[in-house]
Amino acid sequence: MINIDAKIALRNFLAKKKLLDKAANLYRYAHIIAGRDPFREMRKSGRAPMPKTLIYEPTMRCNLNCSMCYLRTSEIAKAGELDIIQVELMIKLLPSGIEHFSITGGEPTMRKDLKDILFFIKNKKKTSVCLMTNAAAPDRLAELLEDRLLAAVQLSLDGPAEVHNAIRNS
Repeated sequence: MINIDAKIALRNFLAKKKLLDKAANLYRYAHIIAGRDPFREMRKSGRAPMPKTLIYEPTMRCNLNCSMCYLRTSEIAKAGELDIIQVELMIKLLPSGIEHFSITGGEPTMRKDLKDILFFIKNKKKTSVCLMTNAAAPDRLAELLEDRLLAAVQLSLDGPAEVHNAIRNS
């Protein structure tokens, strides 16, 4: 691991050379300089490693009408959903190595069988699950938390109540 002084020196050098446009560049360059380039093998072999996180959108339906959301006017929101048998088959067919599921959507709590999906993921894949939600259905969220089906919950909050409600049209 590169020490703090080396990171500062690297950042200053890159800034002088106008190579440091984003903070992410420091991370990338530090690993290469330290000889621990995580993408070296991928470039050499031409094969990408198995992702460790799977992002799954069980529904595109939503209980809000947010001003910035692409689902407001999209036909995607009206598309059909996989039934529970199709979801279970998809999860069974996933290769090993996935360590984390991130459930998003639309609003995942709109799906009546979400609890069944989460239970299946937890028991079949033995991975952590994070639910991304607008929390507009707190009773549903509380039920999922009580059943310990989630390792984490990510909430959408846009500021004080009046700002949040104006953006979310709620």
